[in-house]
Amino acid sequence: MNRKDFLKLTGAFSAAIGVAPVMAMAKNPGPKPFDSVKTPPLANNLFPNLDLPRFMFSKSGAFLCVNFKDGKASNRLMIKSLRYEAIPYAWNKHWAGDYYEIAVYKDNKELKYEIDYEPWAMHLKTTQGTVTLSYIDELTLFLGSNDALEIRLIPLQPYLWINPLEEGKRLELSPNPGRMFHSFKTNEDTTFKMVQKHPERNDDVKVAYFAFTAKSKSVGFGFRENKYQTKWKEPVASLEQVIKANKADIMAWMDKMPKVREDLKPAAKTAWYLLYAFQVQATGKYTHQTILCSKNSWLTRTYGWDNCFHGLAVASADLDLAYGQMKVFFDNQLPNGSIPDSVSDLNVNNYCIKPPVYGWAINLLLDKFGWQANEPHLRELYEPLVKLTNFWFEFRDDNGNGRCQYQHGNDSGWDNSTAFIDATPLEAADLSAYLVQQLEVLETIANKLGKKQDAAKWKKKKEEQLEILLTDFVKDGHFVNYHAKTGEVKETQALLNYIPLILGDKIPKKLRKSLIKDLQPNGEYLTDYGLASESIKSPYYEVDGYWRGPIWAPPNYQIFTGLLAAKEDKLAKEIAERYCRCYKDNPVFNENNNALTGEGLQAPGVSWTAAAFILMASYLGEVSS
Repeated sequence: MNRKDFLKLTGAFSAAIGVAPVMAMAKNPGPKPFDSVKTPPLANNLFPNLDLPRFMFSKSGAFLCVNFKDGKASNRLMIKSLRYEAIPYAWNKHWAGDYYEIAVYKDNKELKYEIDYEPWAMHLKTTQGTVTLSYIDELTLFLGSNDALEIRLIPLQPYLWINPLEEGKRLELSPNPGRMFHSFKTNEDTTFKMVQKHPERNDDVKVAYFAFTAKSKSVGFGFRENKYQTKWKEPVASLEQVIKANKADIMAWMDKMPKVREDLKPAAKTAWYLLYAFQVQATGKYTHQTILCSKNSWLTRTYGWDNCFHGLAVASADLDLAYGQMKVFFDNQLPNGSIPDSVSDLNVNNYCIKPPVYGWAINLLLDKFGWQANEPHLRELYEPLVKLTNFWFEFRDDNGNGRCQYQHGNDSGWDNSTAFIDATPLEAADLSAYLVQQLEVLETIANKLGKKQDAAKWKKKKEEQLEILLTDFVKDGHFVNYHAKTGEVKETQALLNYIPLILGDKIPKKLRKSLIKDLQPNGEYLTDYGLASESIKSPYYEVDGYWRGPIWAPPNYQIFTGLLAAKEDKLAKEIAERYCRCYKDNPVFNENNNALTGEGLQAPGVSWTAAAFILMASYLGEVSS
């Protein structure tokens, strides 16, 4: 089952408190959740494919976003919060993260607006003038106009109390049932009024709207969400000042974008911007600045292997930010050593886990930046990484044969892959390969920290696990899996069983060549747009079958890195070229894509898809220079 269907089943209550049922297999995850609504191209073409509702208007660190209500085009935009802490209980009839609809008026008549937006400012254009939205800071959205327009915010929920602190200048609100505290502050040329009889509704949302108007011509005010009541002491800046500061912040991030090949730059700028915009500030369970999987759709949290791809992509710009993506999960590590499947600001979900990809990711960071740059982070992560590794051998090796198991497809990240048909718990080759790499990283860290006994222990365990992988899991030149209860061999045409290529030249040349032969162009997996998650000749292949056919970022990038490590540069480059082709001219960065046409399938604007693009586009930039 995909994440969308999971959230539908569990509802807001489960999403808020972290209670979730075991997920069933999903043969077909259903229709795409978002309509694509085109907006005018940007004047400077810097970020050429930003449009609503695919990419919400937001800012790095902010939970506040602006988009169409319910992800569909309408006459009004909506201000909403992505904080899970803002969602109280399923039995409330108001979705508490939905705050206000934005309406523009002139002479008491509502004006329709067209939307044109840059990363630093959204412009609502009417026949009578323009209203502009930008961000003052991570907590505060600015709305203003240099035209004599009235900006109305129409509440989508009731309030426990409303307190106008300075009549026409400051307003404090306590939403009911929301957990966040709302406050407004106007600039010197702006005043507000509150209309309490609601002409459009007949329920407990008693306020019709808050109207912000100019004393002379320009209007401007800030809306701030916070967890508690605070003093708003600083004045509200002008529209021009707000945009200038917001743009400077974004351009400082853009200046750190890795070098990519010239023809991939437009798409890379969009990908790099998303890795900025999808960040949220450290709060609650987010113990570090966190890159969400998305600020769209149902992926508004971080998952326990997506985070590693996010970290790898931003590492060249900010190594602390990169490691922060891992530390969020280790800071929420359970006493048994496992780490959550996903983390939101409010809760962690532990009903499933994710594969032990941390050794793989850390190994890549060590290769690129060396020990000295990584040392402070690895000193901190050594013991948590030990606990995570021990968890797999203690809790996921029921028969004690050294072959660790996935309890469910979700544990592997390949939720409904054909590898798990009638096969759980599954002793999986990819899991064994991950553990080899994680044990090797533990050996490296232990040696560097002077823990010689530990290093020797990890080396021995790594060699034992590698031998298990290369003997038990190999049959006729390919990797196979086992049913943990029956010992039955489980073969599959899923790309999952090629993931052990991450071990590079640790895979013997003869076996490696046999695997690589299957991944060549015009074969069963490598299409014009990358590696399909299921052989296109498989009877289980589905165009939109989630992990049963579509192209996904993780296996494409992971196999790419393994091929480079094994000096199989030609095929690695071919995979990078084809994966980047998926998004070069249409950088929507969907959760997955049609393997045969490259068309985006599930959720638009997904961070690990963008991250893999940046990483492979950067490689193509290096080899072409």
